Amino acid sequence: MKKLLILSMLALLLLGFSIQNQTLSATAEKEKTQFYSWSNDLGRQPNDTPYLSLHYRLRTMYFSIDPHDERPLVFLGDSITDEGEWDKLFPNLSTENRGIGGDSTLGLLNRLDQVITLQPSQIFLKKAGFAV
Repeated sequence: MKKLLILSMLALLLLGFSIQNQTLSATAEKEKTQFYSWSNDLGRQPNDTPYLSLHYRLRTMYFSIDPHDERPLVFLGDSITDEGEWDKLFPNLSTENRGIGGDSTLGLLNRLDQVITLQPSQIFLKKAGFAV
């Protein structure tokens, strides 16, 4: 009777390990897929939507945590704006650079709420391309 009980417990234990191993394998596969999805975003193809690129997502994430002064001048646009050193050009004014290289009109519209939350005193907009 004890042998049967021990064998049953051992079988249940092995079954539990097997199920856990399958769950871990599924989780690892999901993380692997997500990793490859993100790594594919590192490069952007000419026909890709700019506002879905990794660069766009990283910049918008940075903008959400970047501390800012009250009612700054906001510079909004694509790479021309992104590369501008607005704080050096206007040293006596509070400025926020919200340019993203490769951005489009659709990308600007997608993140306009994030700019509005800054409560800017003025917004200087460099019209982005119309790529969708």
